[in-house]
Amino acid sequence: LIVIVPAIIGVVAVLSIIIFCISCLCCSCCPWYRRRHRGTVYG
Repeated sequence: LIVIVPAIIGVVAVLSIIIFCISCLCCSCCPWYRRRHRGTVYG
């Protein structure tokens, strides 16, 4: 149990960072979003 808890916390932290980066790249307020979708305009 002492080993499992930090491992779960680490996995959750990594997944949350990955999800945050993906959601940022898909958001129009992200500068990388405008560079990736320069030819297309949404909304």
